[in-house]
Amino acid sequence: MLTEFEFKPNEICAIMSESCVEYAIIISACLLLNIPYTSVVPAVGPFHLGEQLDQTKAKCLFISSEYYYKVEQMYRQSNWQHLRDHVKIIIIVDESYDNQKHSMMMTFDELIEKFKNEKISSIPYYGDNQSSIDDLVTIIFTSGSSGRPKGACHTHRTMLTNAIEMKSAKPLAKYCHQTMLLLFPLGHVSGNCLLFVAFISKTPIVLLNYSDIDQIFDVIEKYQCVQVFGSANIVNKLAKSDSTSHRDISSVKMVLTAGCKLPKSTAEILEKNHGIQISDGEINNYTNFQIDSLILILAYGSTECLYISIGMNSDNVGKPLPSVQLKFIDIVTKNDLVKVSFDQLGEICVRGTTLFREYYGQPEETKKAVDNDGWFHTGDVGFIDNDGCLHITDRIKELIKYKGWSVFPVEIESFLMTNDDVTGVVVIGVKHEQYNEVPRAYVSVKSESSITVEQLQQFVNGNYLKQNKEKILN
Repeated sequence: MLTEFEFKPNEICAIMSESCVEYAIIISACLLLNIPYTSVVPAVGPFHLGEQLDQTKAKCLFISSEYYYKVEQMYRQSNWQHLRDHVKIIIIVDESYDNQKHSMMMTFDELIEKFKNEKISSIPYYGDNQSSIDDLVTIIFTSGSSGRPKGACHTHRTMLTNAIEMKSAKPLAKYCHQTMLLLFPLGHVSGNCLLFVAFISKTPIVLLNYSDIDQIFDVIEKYQCVQVFGSANIVNKLAKSDSTSHRDISSVKMVLTAGCKLPKSTAEILEKNHGIQISDGEINNYTNFQIDSLILILAYGSTECLYISIGMNSDNVGKPLPSVQLKFIDIVTKNDLVKVSFDQLGEICVRGTTLFREYYGQPEETKKAVDNDGWFHTGDVGFIDNDGCLHITDRIKELIKYKGWSVFPVEIESFLMTNDDVTGVVVIGVKHEQYNEVPRAYVSVKSESSITVEQLQQFVNGNYLKQNKEKILN
């Protein structure tokens, strides 16, 4: 990376791939060099790939060969043609790779082979008297509580604090050295955080991009996974799968889920079929808490704050982690609420050591998200009960949870508006049995236009996903 790409301090490395060993190696290399990295969500299209590379001024892009076609499409868009000469492309090869390259491209294996005998002089490489625990580690893109996607900057301090607090909480501490199946993508904020937990606790980790539920059961049986970490949508599918009755997942002692609320009915199925229970015990009571059954942990967090709380009660998401402060404000007046309850809800505001540093290159957006007293306004609505446990009841934000990923309506709206026939558009999320939520677009077109709904769907789906794969637009 240093020699081939002529990296300089604080230049950005971009990664666009599903979870794989190479992904973890690239993150490790960035940590050793003290080079920030940014993850590009594989579901985005070439328009937004170019936008993220341009916004971060990325020096290189590691990309799975499965998604390389989006790079070629990006180059054909006039806004991003200049990136061809500025961004080095490294392809993580799979069976679909056709070996077509240009001067700014090489494969991951070629990069490793070319420099496998080289040594770096120090770790981290860019480490001197000016280095700090508050140096940038990663830029994770999000819509925040509203608006266009922005890059939330996390530092060594925020990432390490969150990893230590997650690792230290029981029952995570009990099982932290035993095999973890990570179903959160490494490009997702949860995947990033839990990879760091695995690093610092020396936990064996299995990365899986599953195409069907049976794959997950196969991996659990093969590797005797003790911990399973995945979105509520995945856990819901696991619980309701027809395979549950004849598969042995007795090695699993703990399941952690996050991203959206897990239905109580799912928890009941997990307990009935597999003995995995949501306990009424207190997860942060290190002295008295005893693990006497398989445990389901519910976690709550955000891109800007990382993990905020974890708990083991189906009605709430537990108490905040030690470094997290919470307050609630009136949804309409924005005044602080002294008392919140089920009958008086407030917007959740967060402050603490794990709060992001800023939105990359967007100081005005940072000011909108974090007030003068350092409180981040999450856009989520809830309350704290008498036991100090956090309840999430709703969200003000407009983001759509598609298969565990955050899909930002404004992204699709702005892309649809690039179509010459479109004069106006609004995108909302609608419930979907398989994908949790999918976007639905309401579009107005020119009076003389003959464009059809099917053509608009093809226009969007062609940008976001490969042809013949599942469609993102309802």
